[in-house]
Amino acid sequence: MLLGYNVYSFGFTGINDDPSGKHTFLFQHSYRKGYVQAFRKFDIGKGEHVVFEVSFDVLRGMSGSQLLMTHNDAVLIGVLFGSHRGEQIEDYVEEISKEGEKTIFQSKRIDITGLAATSGSLLELEGLGTVATILPPLSGPPVMP
Repeated sequence: MLLGYNVYSFGFTGINDDPSGKHTFLFQHSYRKGYVQAFRKFDIGKGEHVVFEVSFDVLRGMSGSQLLMTHNDAVLIGVLFGSHRGEQIEDYVEEISKEGEKTIFQSKRIDITGLAATSGSLLELEGLGTVATILPPLSGPPVMP
């Protein structure tokens, strides 16, 4: 896996919080596409692991969605689990009032990126939510019941 690889994910979003505090699940389909823009160390359980930072925001409800890369076919490389918000100072603006008072404002750019656990780090996790069965590959086309 290299920086700049094109990746995508799809899943369901749409947890709606109304003013009464009630959660409504709308189950809207969502497709996100971007690229791997960084590798970060992040504590996702049992210590720090390397995670992918992707160029798109992980929408609420998409945690647990697959992160796929296309390489002749779709390849599972990770699982989305959240977003990261960062700020960068773009510029300083100086304003002078009629009375001659100076005020300096910062202009900031806000970046929101997605985070995904790598498939390798998922294999190291333990606990109730990480129990899985690895199935052997199919020897032929799937059979519908």
